[in-house]
Amino acid sequence: MNWTLRTKPDPVLKQKCELVESISSWHRNLAEAMVRTAQEKGGIGIAAPQLGELVRIICIRWGEEWITLVNPTILRMSPQVFGSLEKCLSLPEGAVYRIQRPKITRVMGSDLEGDMGAIKGRDILSAALCHEIDHLSGVLIDEKGPLATF
Repeated sequence: MNWTLRTKPDPVLKQKCELVESISSWHRNLAEAMVRTAQEKGGIGIAAPQLGELVRIICIRWGEEWITLVNPTILRMSPQVFGSLEKCLSLPEGAVYRIQRPKITRVMGSDLEGDMGAIKGRDILSAALCHEIDHLSGVLIDEKGPLATF
């Protein structure tokens, strides 16, 4: 398939995603396209609706590796927050938003083989997990916080 990055005001970005019932080669191909797109655009994360697919899949760079989470669910968030400066591949290039995010987030999901696991993100990884999971509910960062001024 030839997936392309969707940008605001594409209506698919405002829709809620469906659970993945059974992981197929189509889902694996989608995840590869997601990682490739994020790398090409200089992003650290991407969600399936950003390529026009309404399924609950996110990909995030973790160190030098990319992880894919299918049906990610936030288990816990710390009460402590920090001001995250965030960009989004689906919003105008160069726009940076100031968002309040939990300092620590624990997320459960499966990999592309269907194996369940949990990830504990701190600071930037916590923000990235929350940012991409927001996409699965049709929420963009321009709704969550103001443009940052420098």
